[in-house]
Amino acid sequence: MLNIIRKHASTIVVAMVTAAVTAAAPAIATTVADFAKNADKVDHKDAVGSSATIAQRKGKLVATSGKTGRLPTNIIGTSGLRTVVAGKAYSLPIDNFQKSTFTPIVSTTITAPARGFLLVVGSVGARDDSGDLGSSDLQVRITVDGKAATKDPAAYELASDSNGKNIASAAGLNITVPVGAGKHKVAIVAKEVGAGSFLEGRSISAAYFPKGAGVKIPA
Repeated sequence: MLNIIRKHASTIVVAMVTAAVTAAAPAIATTVADFAKNADKVDHKDAVGSSATIAQRKGKLVATSGKTGRLPTNIIGTSGLRTVVAGKAYSLPIDNFQKSTFTPIVSTTITAPARGFLLVVGSVGARDDSGDLGSSDLQVRITVDGKAATKDPAAYELASDSNGKNIASAAGLNITVPVGAGKHKVAIVAKEVGAGSFLEGRSISAAYFPKGAGVKIPA
């Protein structure tokens, strides 16, 4: 028996090696196929170049630019992070302003991309109307979406002296309020509680910020 084994030892070894390779072939083939399939992946995720569109890179890894070494500038959404500004100004005067209820004298609209805060700044220039008998008394305030920013209507007031002298004056107004996403209208409104005013320059500006602090109106 031993003689037979010794005589055919080489043949037996070759047969055993062949059997082992044949048995392992499917596993080796699968491993090679998986390796080839994932050769362009990182942690089984596809990768795309820096010039790929947003749709093309969805769910994939994005390479940095070969020129700048940076990621694309639009890879992070900034709709809720950016600052937005708007404004309006008038220099054409309004003669003999005698509105007895608060009336817009300058306004603008601004679209907030997300919840945040509006910083509203305005100014009004006025003087006593020399054509009216009596002193002028002009009350002004800011409104946001039609809502008064201040409770006291006389919080900001431009008035001439008791003799009705032709006195020129200006008022500066500002407030920061929390707002939701969407379009908002901000305005300066005015009413006359005296004999009449001559309105001169007036302006309003609004700036949206995603972070900050503000006051609930009316303040």
